[in-house]
Amino acid sequence: MHKLDSSSVCPDAGACVGKPRRGCFETFCRHILVMCMLSGRCRLCVQVIILNHPGQINAGYAPVLDCHTSHIACKFRDLLEKIDRRSGKKLEDNPQHVKSGDAAIVNMVPQKPMCVEPFSEYAPLGRFAVRDMRQTVAVGVIKEVKKRDAGAGKVTKAAQKAQAKKK
Repeated sequence: MHKLDSSSVCPDAGACVGKPRRGCFETFCRHILVMCMLSGRCRLCVQVIILNHPGQINAGYAPVLDCHTSHIACKFRDLLEKIDRRSGKKLEDNPQHVKSGDAAIVNMVPQKPMCVEPFSEYAPLGRFAVRDMRQTVAVGVIKEVKKRDAGAGKVTKAAQKAQAKKK
């Protein structure tokens, strides 16, 4: 655990920190985990292994993703490639569907902002389980997090007028 004073910079994601307070004993202070925050919508490139699903999984499937302590609905946007479970070699590009026992590289979009990191950077925030129908359907790791720019959304007329006044 790191001690943190108000003048220090933010520690790395996943670090357990405590902020010392005057008159607070060590045992009574609460410790918190430092997380990363994804602002707005992002896209996750993940490697997923389908364990137990009764049918086929197509693009558009939207189960609950359990990553660290968050439980957020995520949509399977694109099935990029089907891969071999053991070797990781590519078997098929852009498959129509995947079923139990298959492994795939998938683009996912969380429905709400979510705290995640690539597995290579910080493993606890890079692992996840896919749950649906009260059971674990799949497990996987996050390969890449693609954040959307803050200014990439729709610009309203009021915002356009405000920018014009600044110029």
